[in-house]
Amino acid sequence: MKIKEFLESDKPGKLKFFGSETADLFSKEIAASFEAVLRKNYITEDEQFMPGFITASVDGRPWYNTMWTRDVGTFIRELVLWGHLNHACLASDCLIKLVEQNEEGYFTFPEYFKYATPASGDELDGTLLGWSGYKLLITGGTDKDGFPMRRDLPGAVKKRALISGGVGYHPIQHGARRRKTLRGREISTETGQINLKILTHGAKPLGELIKPEEAKEKPKKKTKKRGESTILERVKKFGNVMKLKF
Repeated sequence: MKIKEFLESDKPGKLKFFGSETADLFSKEIAASFEAVLRKNYITEDEQFMPGFITASVDGRPWYNTMWTRDVGTFIRELVLWGHLNHACLASDCLIKLVEQNEEGYFTFPEYFKYATPASGDELDGTLLGWSGYKLLITGGTDKDGFPMRRDLPGAVKKRALISGGVGYHPIQHGARRRKTLRGREISTETGQINLKILTHGAKPLGELIKPEEAKEKPKKKTKKRGESTILERVKKFGNVMKLKF
């Protein structure tokens, strides 16, 4: 079932006050405010945000690309009270994927998350990939055409740069320089593969977390089931979340 169909299967109730014109207007204001949050802040299907992500602001205004776990926790309670149970489940799933456990073993609140494009040299929380407890470092990668990503090349642009060494060029003679086609450090839709280094291991061995087809260097082509995604796809979609403690 698609996310849209899943959410549309909710059967919410209504809240209405009686007794005066003011009560009637108040009922309409509450309903309109709640529906506006669902329409403008609650993310269902978006290339940038994780489904269930509830933005702190609207329409690209300041704080639009952030989510406060404290506010989302309150809104989840409101969703349940109104009868939007599937909306509440999706928001809860988003929180579980984003918030990690602290040293004492429980989830910490409040925290907020900000979306920012992941890039070579950035650290990545393994929880976003389903690898709880793991800390990863993006060490590099290539685009779909095989051109390498350079940490000193900003953005995700592809360009011919004059370089004297490093990623993309290893000169034989000292001081030699050459123009090479390179890709910028940011991960984008043009990224073909990324290299990850484990900084901190989680409780489970990585072999138990990675699917067999992901572990192989050259997996055979096969039809991907709905809902499945590769490590790279998950980094592109969910890896652009930076956690900032309150």
